[in-house]
Amino acid sequence: MYNPRNGGMEMNGLGEYLRKKHLDYCIKHGEVLTEREWVNVLNEGIPKNNRLAYPSMNQWMNGERMPDITNIVRLINAFGNEIIPVVGIDLPSDLARLLRDWDQLPEETKDQIVEIAKENKNSNRELAAVAA
Repeated sequence: MYNPRNGGMEMNGLGEYLRKKHLDYCIKHGEVLTEREWVNVLNEGIPKNNRLAYPSMNQWMNGERMPDITNIVRLINAFGNEIIPVVGIDLPSDLARLLRDWDQLPEETKDQIVEIAKENKNSNRELAAVAA
């Protein structure tokens, strides 16, 4: 999407994502919070030096700029891994879906996924060693 405020840069849906999360929070809790109040809620339990700043969130929500790496980490602390593809970090689609859903998976499933990845990594090393 073209945005003249940022030189036409594609914002990768971050503004839409944040506005949806804000609206979802208000609906879920049955109260209307300003963006500033919502950012304060997001910052609860996050150490002071890693909190999100309302002016930055407002700029991201309005598509005026994208977060730097420090703020991407802050967004991950607030929203979890699902935000990684939203901030423009390019991942294979299956990995992006896995990251998005990771926090909702049972621990046993997470352990199985990690074990499968380890087994395949070890198998590939063994095949490479045999081929060498």
